[in-house]
Amino acid sequence: MTKITHLKGSEVLDSRGIPALEIELSTDNGIVVRTIVPNGYARSHQNNVELRDSDDERFLGQGIMRAVGHIANELSEVIVGMDVIDQKALDEALLEADGTSNLNRFGLTTIYGISVAACKAAALNLNVETCEYIAGNKPMVIPNPIASMISGGTYNEKSLEHGFDFKDLSVIPVGAESYRESLMWCSEIYQALGVFLRKQHFYCGTSPTGGYLLNLVKQQNNYFAFEILMAAIELVGLKPDDEVKLFLNSDGDFLYDKKLDCYSFNNVVSSENCLSTKSMMNYYNKLRKTFPIATISNLFHNEDFESLKLFYSKMPDEFEVLADDVFASNFDLIKEHIVDNKFGSKNNLSNGVVISPSLLGTVTNIVEVIEFLQRHEIAVYLSHRIGETSDDFLADLAVGNNCMKMINGAPAHGENLSKYNRLLRLEDVLRGEAVYAGLKAFYGNEEPF
Repeated sequence: MTKITHLKGSEVLDSRGIPALEIELSTDNGIVVRTIVPNGYARSHQNNVELRDSDDERFLGQGIMRAVGHIANELSEVIVGMDVIDQKALDEALLEADGTSNLNRFGLTTIYGISVAACKAAALNLNVETCEYIAGNKPMVIPNPIASMISGGTYNEKSLEHGFDFKDLSVIPVGAESYRESLMWCSEIYQALGVFLRKQHFYCGTSPTGGYLLNLVKQQNNYFAFEILMAAIELVGLKPDDEVKLFLNSDGDFLYDKKLDCYSFNNVVSSENCLSTKSMMNYYNKLRKTFPIATISNLFHNEDFESLKLFYSKMPDEFEVLADDVFASNFDLIKEHIVDNKFGSKNNLSNGVVISPSLLGTVTNIVEVIEFLQRHEIAVYLSHRIGETSDDFLADLAVGNNCMKMINGAPAHGENLSKYNRLLRLEDVLRGEAVYAGLKAFYGNEEPF
């Protein structure tokens, strides 16, 4: 038995300069670990609770000293003295101590941070990588990186008159033979795209995910953004579709105008600025047929389950329609709408789900949700948050749970690179035990390696 001897919370900053929670945990054999919890937002009916101080005198009300106080007092009393190797017992104790259905007593990020710190400490005590500890006897895989290239929508808040209307357009280097090669391809495309945008004076900064923000001329529309990304892929000698596929995060909830009941665009689409739901479906389908898009997430507003299900029912099995903000990683909603274990079943809401681990509270809960989706042959996309940190736990979580896709922003910015570089190290360390997912992650092949 390896006892936890010390637990401490600290207020640090995330990638946006907003307070984030750092957890420090020590064990009786001298091991000390730290983890920093990412933050985010989800415009959803799902009530995800980040415990904030609401003290306008500090960090515009976004301080987290209440959470730090809970860790020093109530939660330390619960956790100190427990066996760090018993993850399930630790997580159950944390949930019981909070006692609320949405963890609003101590805060979702507080519970998550302690659970992750214990997981890291257990791996160190057993002298294994964190991903190996998570995997146990399960297979492991190095996931496809889904790297942001072009951003817009909610990130430019429509302040750019002709900015890209969608949230993120990313690449998936499915044709690479190794993760190291796939990351190199992402970097090459990103650099080539940046050079082109600056030369043509389209570049106007980067989003929180690292994707380039564009300022297009009046005659150009969203198609142009796809076309220049395709050109950058070809410029570095890669083949769109065969070697590099695209991932589109539409962020339909941001585009949706509730008063007009339509989707509002800055850039004219088919001579319109406001599209009905049916027109949006046709627009997405046209994009899918024109460009090598493997998957689209957040297609409609967050309350529109029926349109998502209808769109999915019309798509070929190999195309992945993702439920992201519509679930907001809510396990109850996932279980309600994922009802059939046959791949391609049109009884489901979608054939892919985005999971933001920090919305699930504990490591035990995260593993349970991922295993549920994998049993039902639903594609799992592990995702970073908009308020990221330098913590690299997401990479170990993906590898240890045999998740073949990881959404992690551009191959730039330190908070993204910490995860990308961790996967590089894991590919070397786990040589022979975990291989790169690549093309095997698509076309209905979600079987473990």
